[in-house]
Amino acid sequence: MINEFSFYDEGTYKCQYVENHITNNHVYTVLLKRPPTNLKITNETQNNTLQVVEGNILQLECSVQSGKPKEILQWITDTTVVKEGGQNGTITYRLNASSSDHMKIFICSAMNEALYHPITKQVRLDVLGKPKVTVSIIPDGRFLQEYQDAELCCKTEGNSAATHITWIKDTTNIKILNDTRHCISFTPLVRQHTGKYTCTAMNSIGFSSATKHIRVLYPPDVSINTTESKQTITLKCHASGDPGSYKFAEWDHQSKFGKHIRYIENTRNGTLLLEKHNYQNSGLYKCSVKNGPPVFVSNNSKTWFAQYHEDAKIIVKVFSSYNITRGLIRRHEEEQSSEAIRSFNGSTCRESMVFYNVSVLVECIELAFDLNMLENDDFGNYTVEVCNTFNCSIFEVTIISSHDDFTSTFAYGYCWIIMGSIVGGVVLLCGCSHIFCCLKRAKTMSEILHLNQDDNYDEIGTLNYNNVIFDHIANDVDMNNANVSSIIENNDIISRTDVVSSDDSSSIKQSGDGYKNPYQAINPCDIDMHHYSNIVSCNYQNTTIFSPSLSAYTPKCLNSATDNLKNPWLVIYKRKQ
Repeated sequence: MINEFSFYDEGTYKCQYVENHITNNHVYTVLLKRPPTNLKITNETQNNTLQVVEGNILQLECSVQSGKPKEILQWITDTTVVKEGGQNGTITYRLNASSSDHMKIFICSAMNEALYHPITKQVRLDVLGKPKVTVSIIPDGRFLQEYQDAELCCKTEGNSAATHITWIKDTTNIKILNDTRHCISFTPLVRQHTGKYTCTAMNSIGFSSATKHIRVLYPPDVSINTTESKQTITLKCHASGDPGSYKFAEWDHQSKFGKHIRYIENTRNGTLLLEKHNYQNSGLYKCSVKNGPPVFVSNNSKTWFAQYHEDAKIIVKVFSSYNITRGLIRRHEEEQSSEAIRSFNGSTCRESMVFYNVSVLVECIELAFDLNMLENDDFGNYTVEVCNTFNCSIFEVTIISSHDDFTSTFAYGYCWIIMGSIVGGVVLLCGCSHIFCCLKRAKTMSEILHLNQDDNYDEIGTLNYNNVIFDHIANDVDMNNANVSSIIENNDIISRTDVVSSDDSSSIKQSGDGYKNPYQAINPCDIDMHHYSNIVSCNYQNTTIFSPSLSAYTPKCLNSATDNLKNPWLVIYKRKQ
């Protein structure tokens, strides 16, 4: 037993023992376990990066101060061990740097029995390279028509940004760009724009370029050359356009004043031979020439929606000077094959097109393609190709699943459904409550309107005039005076009423009615009124208000009046102060 073993105790130990008169020897080498230390990566920078130019050979070297027992060294990237082993505490990994290695992390690992976990160090690669250049044109297609708008763009990528970008047409520099889009706009395209366009980009590592050919199609320019002989006159129709394959229409023979005479069948090369001395051949001759592939009109839709297990109908419209010979649709990534081709039906239509910057209405052909969307792979990008007797044109469309379009927003749809249900429930509840209240109010008003007069009115007892609001109507005192005067003149006075006169008021005292306090007539002049208040005379049926003008009568006259007054069923009194 060796206590507190240290590196001083390292060495070779020999064990000797005797067994059955035989001496046995065993030799042991005893070492102290030590972990590896001082792990480092050669040539790394302070940011733990290594710069390398694309295409060059990079040597990754990792070294460590070895421990005991000897450690295992590894180079690891993307969780994959790319190199293992090493000698004398060093491991080296060589690779040919490419753009795909840019920002890739490489880890050097060292592990032995003295460690529970390996010690590691990592480095990130910074791969510098020449700019990658791509050139595209919008709209994309094999054919561009004269007088349509187009844009040619140059896109650069790379770790080191491009500092100089130049456009070259054929062999001539046409533009040096300092903006971020690096595009050339054609508004519109003309036949002179046909050519080879090259975009060149340069950075600190080098330069790269990409090329795009632009071919502008335009209708033929037509001229007629005349050749005379003794007996004949030869008219030669010359056409110059792109594409250079032409179809000559019939010659149009007109009079000098523009009246149509006849059509003459043209030859393939546009030559017309006339008899020179025949007066009927006199006049004007018009040569018409056609060229060009089908042209897709501008309002064609590029996005179509369809559902699973249903037919998708794709409709495109084309203008063609020649007869349409073929129409097909295929997946964008597929080659032309019988499985990819779908049948089509054609019908005529009318659409606007631009000829020489002038919008004109032309007859077009509408092609309808039927696709059966059976699987998820049936959705995606498709290419429509339409051909005439001269050439073909293509048009790209995208078919999107309408179900996916719905489900992509369905997570939000649940929230809207819940909120809509709550709001709809509240609105429905409010509407029902409102209808119930209106019906109940109408029923109550109907019951009130059908009450008898005796149920509507009752004798008024002691009044608290401080809580009563009186509204004033002009001449109400005169009305009451006239009423009382009329009552007195008719000798229709209450017989059971005693009238008492005093210096400050006139009162009517009721005897035998159960009331202890005497009452006096209401005097509007004695009431403290707010300046916005009015007094309205009581115009209720069978109601009498005694005016202060009664005080002008003598008690004798008042008694005489009360003796002859009919008994009213409502009398308003003012309590005496």
